[in-house]
Amino acid sequence: MTVKLLSSWGAQPSGTLYTTDAATETAMVTSKVATATLTGGVPWLPSLGTPNVGDGGVVSKYPLAQFWKGPMPKLAAARSRGPAAPPRIAFTGDSNLCGDSAAGASSSIGARSLCFPFLIARALGWQTGTIFGDQNMASASTATTPNQYDPRVVLGSGVTVGAAGVTFGGRAFELAVASGFLSFTPTVADGLFDKVRFCFARTATVSSASVDILIDGVVVGNVSQVGANDTMYSPTYTVTKGSHLIQLRNNDGAQIARITGIETWDSTNGAPILLQGGWCGGKLSDLSNAALGYNCLPTLATMQPDAVLLHCTINDMINATAIATVSAGIDAINLAMGGTADVINTVSFAVNLAKTLDGTLDSYASLLRANAASYGGAFADARAATGSSYGVASSRGFTSNIYHPSAAGQVAIAGMFQQLFQ
Repeated sequence: MTVKLLSSWGAQPSGTLYTTDAATETAMVTSKVATATLTGGVPWLPSLGTPNVGDGGVVSKYPLAQFWKGPMPKLAAARSRGPAAPPRIAFTGDSNLCGDSAAGASSSIGARSLCFPFLIARALGWQTGTIFGDQNMASASTATTPNQYDPRVVLGSGVTVGAAGVTFGGRAFELAVASGFLSFTPTVADGLFDKVRFCFARTATVSSASVDILIDGVVVGNVSQVGANDTMYSPTYTVTKGSHLIQLRNNDGAQIARITGIETWDSTNGAPILLQGGWCGGKLSDLSNAALGYNCLPTLATMQPDAVLLHCTINDMINATAIATVSAGIDAINLAMGGTADVINTVSFAVNLAKTLDGTLDSYASLLRANAASYGGAFADARAATGSSYGVASSRGFTSNIYHPSAAGQVAIAGMFQQLFQ
């Protein structure tokens, strides 16, 4: 088969396209060279072997050559639907989805444009005029405001970031009684659009709230927030193709209204729509939570993506989550989404935690890989792009702090993961 070298191998530099045979593949596995399968053959999944030795004696028992692109039949079918119903690709996971600022460690200023889902979307020409939970995650862990994280978003008086643990991306925007506007202005680079709708969480305790939607200052609709514990979409509103200001406000004001996200798209374009929900602090048990209809997994199902990339191992390592709990979370997500979407299980870069060194991350990775094989999905390990250990990733400039990749690390991960969608 033909592979692309993601790390140098002998005299062959990173990026080389290399035609292999059985003997060469055995040598590559022995050397732990990072590769991506491009054409021919069966998915190349080297088995667990002898430890990779990183800097300072740090070891990882998991081979770097971990990239498996399955057939992705649901995404392929979505691409044939035509421009009026473009493919929908969701990224669900922890704060590693949300990027990191060029300003340095733990800064989220401008990070939305530096995160790997956005970089993939821009590289492949997707429509990016959407906001979901990761647009407000920044205020949960840093002093960064949602507007600093994503300048397209402005929170008016009485509009706040809700409590953690509610929905896709972790948090909803809350519109209080007689609030100002939640404003969203997609850029021209996001794509001109002629369709708009918003996603919202209904709770059983709300008996009166409704939300006005305004396009360029004109009210075009009003949507009741009254109902059971679930996630709903507003009607789809048609506008003249172009760039527009979208605003939401709590209209009748007796109770809080909760907005999960806003979507815009061009119904004549056909390029995929990016749906991104990075949950700061989120674990697999959070992403798979379906206790209430507006929690993360039911909301993801309501969004009806054609492909879902799952990227979540950092917080489970921080919290030393039991293998059985991690396995249950992975299974729940793949079981719930696998019938309608191609699911891609991915592993994060090697964080600077004891759980990376004691084999816990390797165990999580093994579960994610086995689950992908079981459900017929796809699999990728970010360590193939960033390095086998935190020390290696840090020496390459790929770390921002002990938990997050830097802007350069996000670029490296995006360069690898985007091959899943090509």
